[in-house]
Amino acid sequence: MKQIIIFILTLASLNCFSQNSLSDTISIVNDFNNDNISDSLTIYTFRKTTKSIKVYNSLTKQSFTIGGRGSYNWSKANFLEIIPLPEELVIPANEILLDTIIQYLLPNFSEPDPSLDWLIAGYQNKVIDTTDNLFSMTLTCPISKHDTFSYPEASFKIISKDTLPVFWDRVCSENYIKYKHGILVYYGQNHRSRDFEFQTDTISNNYEIFSTSHGILAKKEQKYSWLFITDGTLTGGPEKLRWKSIIKIKYFNNHIILHQVSGIGNYNKIFIINPENGKIGLLRIEDEYFCFNSPKCFDFEVKESKLIINSRRTQECYYDKGDIETLSFDMKLIIEKLK
Repeated sequence: MKQIIIFILTLASLNCFSQNSLSDTISIVNDFNNDNISDSLTIYTFRKTTKSIKVYNSLTKQSFTIGGRGSYNWSKANFLEIIPLPEELVIPANEILLDTIIQYLLPNFSEPDPSLDWLIAGYQNKVIDTTDNLFSMTLTCPISKHDTFSYPEASFKIISKDTLPVFWDRVCSENYIKYKHGILVYYGQNHRSRDFEFQTDTISNNYEIFSTSHGILAKKEQKYSWLFITDGTLTGGPEKLRWKSIIKIKYFNNHIILHQVSGIGNYNKIFIINPENGKIGLLRIEDEYFCFNSPKCFDFEVKESKLIINSRRTQECYYDKGDIETLSFDMKLIIEKLK
């Protein structure tokens, strides 16, 4: 017994030593705001990633700590994260100080691409209507056209709380209520999911439709536009972005039908997208055999202007066709509501 206790204590001490050896502190003293008084940054890192920065600002003679980003990568459902900023950091006199902080908080992060603008617009225009028998949720993201397509990467943008009030309230704790500005961090690299990156889904007379693991974009007349992005808080999505959420896309009568998989139990969702005006509707599907069935047992097709959703009730549906249950929606009515 004594030997076992000694062994456990030895392992614990080795773990503490290992953890400490991965931590580091970097101190920087400089006059960042040109007032002839030194400011200081104390940067705390773990595994070479900045966990937090303690700042002394000579203009206000105050110290404060800015929390670093978490070990995000593919581990969560949201593309976005907010790092709140004290008001004194967003004034012009502290521009160099803020730039230096960002350099250590978000090294190698790029300028945001248009997919981030789509997410921001989505949060600003999301509507949940419990009385609508057709759509349980709608989004309207104005179409923004671009000459080139750049694959999303990790990026950031300084925003005010009013830019994304709903998202801010959901992701920030009560300790952040006093803040009015923040760094909006976008983990755009998560559009790559494991071995999947990008594919062409549809080529029609009007559009070329492309998809990433979690996004849809279109090309028309040599212009690119983002049309949809899976994000846990915005559209629902898988618990981890490394799990591909966009399963099937079909182009019908100038509209896009999307099968998205999200949540525990492979929750199936059908979105309809109008690529001309950016309106999106989430079909109201409440039958659990459709919602929570395996994506392998769930499919859709369009016949004579009817959107037909098929769900097989047998667990062996992937190998054995089994019995089919169906739901039917009128595409004419759907298209009318998305005008």
